[in-house]
Amino acid sequence: MGCANGYLMECIQKWTAERGHRIEPYGLDISPELADLSRTRLPHWAGRIYTGNVLTWPPTRRFDFVRTGMEYVPSRRRRDLVHRLLDEFLNDDGRLIIGGYSAEVGEPDSLEQDLAAWGFTVSAAPPVPTTTNASPNASSGSTSDYWLTGSAQFTSPAGDAAASRRWET
Repeated sequence: MGCANGYLMECIQKWTAERGHRIEPYGLDISPELADLSRTRLPHWAGRIYTGNVLTWPPTRRFDFVRTGMEYVPSRRRRDLVHRLLDEFLNDDGRLIIGGYSAEVGEPDSLEQDLAAWGFTVSAAPPVPTTTNASPNASSGSTSDYWLTGSAQFTSPAGDAAASRRWET
């Protein structure tokens, strides 16, 4: 959700292919101009790029993976969005990937706290950013993706088998 100019769609397809998975990206953006730019840049995917508000747009199908950020969703609507994506966009065994908020160095990510407060089971979390592991591309911390399954279990890609983390690489 929030495909912008389509660059993340391209990257996700590349990253998953490098790991032996094949996906067919779809995009949705609230901005008609950005959706048009994405269609222009990626004419081979033009029929898969939609304009609409994820909070009200009726999905054309169900998906195995849905990736969204939360930073552009009003705080009071974030929980509703998570439930809507799990209930209306994902296949039964699908994965919801939520882009993490930018966390300050030395502070826990507020997305993890929000997900727990909303009743999602937190089974793993990315490390709290420190001066040694903070993203070099972020101005003040890191952005990590959190995954939720159709059963609403919170998981992390940095997980290990011992902690029964359910990330797929």
